[in-house]
This record gives sequence, structure tokens and C-alpha cells, in this order.
Amino acid sequence: MAGGAFYFVGGAFQTAGFYIWMIYLGRVIAGFGVGILFMVVPVYIAELAPKKLRGKLVALISVNLTGGILVGFIINTIMERIYIGWRFSLAVQCVAGATLFFGMFLLPETPRFLIRRHKDALAVEVLKKTHQIPHDVALLEVDIIAKAVKTDNVKKKHIVAVTVHSLLKWNITVRILQGIVLQLLQRLAGITVIT
Repeated sequence: MAGGAFYFVGGAFQTAGFYIWMIYLGRVIAGFGVGILFMVVPVYIAELAPKKLRGKLVALISVNLTGGILVGFIINTIMERIYIGWRFSLAVQCVAGATLFFGMFLLPETPRFLIRRHKDALAVEVLKKTHQIPHDVALLEVDIIAKAVKTDNVKKKHIVAVTVHSLLKWNITVRILQGIVLQLLQRLAGITVIT
């Protein structure tokens, strides 16, 4: 919900921007929304989707991103002929942000989240509905998830705080740098331009 709200507010600042600082501020605010969404949506899908569909649904995020960029370029091409068409192009993200924000009211919490909040009965209902499985199978799934949550909680208690020294180990540093460079190259290649 927060991602959708940031995305909407950022889009509104950009659309209504009469000064360049308003457009820049809108880009920063919308950027926080995009960051939140890119972090939360794959986890939400992975936690809610049935095992057989999980990978496919998470991979669909990339396909939808590419399709969204294509649609954005088509909209921009149409709008460039209109005097203030750029405002309409930027306003589209307000629609997307509002849809995300209000659409979240229709979606259930994930079973793992519900189990962490000791709402096992509700987790069973969510599993029955989203996975279309019988009650007894949903109970088994909740039991498996509850054991995993319990194991995660025990591991968290025994994890030593990550230190800067441990992050500077060569194999970890290389992985961190690979992630940073991949993200920078994607941005610098222009794939996430204003669409």
C-alpha cells in the first residue's frame, strides 16, 4: 500500500509540476514507491502463490515490467502531439498508484504473515481460497509454514550481527558489487526512463 501511495503522490507532483524542482521531487517520491514495490511484490507473490506457480508468477514481474515500458512508450508517442501531452503521460502513473493502493484492500495477507501474528485459522482460509485445496491439506500446509516460521525465529536469535568486516570478505564483496553494478547498468542503459 505504501508503494502505491508513494507512486501516486510522486506522479501527482510530476503531473502538476510548474517548476523543475517539483518534477524532480516527484521523481524521487515515485522512485521510493517503485523501490518499495520491487522489494515487496515478489515476496508477496512468492508467499501467496501455490508452489507449482510460484516461479512463473515471480518471473511474470519482469515480463510485465517490459510490457509496461512498451505501453509507456506508445502512450508517450501518442501524447507528444498534444500541447501538454507530457502531463497526461505522467498522470498515468497516478492511475497505476491509485489502483495499487486501493487494490491491496481486496488482497489477502499471506499465510506466513498471518501465522506470525498467530492467526492460523485465517491462514487456513487464505490457503484454501488461493490454492484451491481442501481444508485438511490447508491445515497441513499451515503446519509446515508454522514450523518454518518457528525455525526462522530460532535462527534469528542465534544470528550474530553482520559486521562490516564480514561484508568485506572477498566472495561477499564480489556478490554485493555484482548486484550494485547490474542495477546501475540497468538504470544507465535507460530501460527505466520516464515512460
